[in-house]
Amino acid sequence: MHLRILHIANYYIGAKVYKNLVSALDQKAIEQTIYTAFIGKKLVGANRPHLEVTNSEIIYRPILNIYTRLNYTYKAKKITEDILQHIPGEKFDVLHAHTLFSDGKIAYNLNKQFGTPYIVAVRNTDLNFFFRFFLHLRNQARNTLLSAQRIIFISEAYRKRLLAHPYFSDYRDELEAKSVVIPNGIDSYWLSNVVTEPRAGVQNPVRLLYVGKISKGKNLLKLIKVVKMLNTNGTQCILHIAGAGSGKYYRAATELIKKYPDLLVYHGAVTDRASLLSLYRQSDLFVMPSRKKPSGWYMWKHCHREYPSFIPGMRALTVSFLPKPEKR
Repeated sequence: MHLRILHIANYYIGAKVYKNLVSALDQKAIEQTIYTAFIGKKLVGANRPHLEVTNSEIIYRPILNIYTRLNYTYKAKKITEDILQHIPGEKFDVLHAHTLFSDGKIAYNLNKQFGTPYIVAVRNTDLNFFFRFFLHLRNQARNTLLSAQRIIFISEAYRKRLLAHPYFSDYRDELEAKSVVIPNGIDSYWLSNVVTEPRAGVQNPVRLLYVGKISKGKNLLKLIKVVKMLNTNGTQCILHIAGAGSGKYYRAATELIKKYPDLLVYHGAVTDRASLLSLYRQSDLFVMPSRKKPSGWYMWKHCHREYPSFIPGMRALTVSFLPKPEKR
């Protein structure tokens, strides 16, 4: 069977995980059209995948603006109309909405027009931003979930959290029956660089590594505070940081990095995989204190180096968990 998928992914240009998914499906000989709407023509062509399957394509549509960011209903209507104008919606076998709120409403609209079944993914932003703060959109989210063929959760924690919410109590069994947990995929580069040999020990001072966006949700400032505390209490460690950021939180982090050069080393945004691999292999401990993002992807990404990792939230990162450094 020749399967044809329309991906509705309005965050596509900023997330490599989407590109990896599309590339993997391309290797399965699946015909794909990726539709992504965004603000700014300069982003056209960003994160472009190499697609081998005939008729597969990615459609960049810089049609959004500040008003669409503020008005959810208008944004959904505008994107739906744009898809109907540029893409023959009836030609697809399945629609894939990559987020519940931003993309799910579009898939819902197209399903009502053409009857094409759709699957919808529930991600961090859906639960921790839209569902939490935009109460007036919950009814649409419920309708999107109930009309979906399948509901994909990125982690088991997300699935349990949504199904346990009182808002879905009358529909819990129906939603659970079509729910499946599929974590984000892992780039084959990391899987091909797995190291299974046992470690000989850790360095003195212990070399910690943080890789990720420098933003409030990742708790880097709290991590820096813990590193200072550990060194004050006699556990010598240095935190290496790799990642990009912007805004007030990023400036606060960089100020601390400049203030404590003996404890904090900033490598900037490391996009080259070989350079990132080198950072991982030089480190003793990988630390990801994000409280809301699923941790599995981070654990697998650094599995090429057999060392401990802490990815639970700051409450679990204490002095007693650190390995004792070797004497030199």
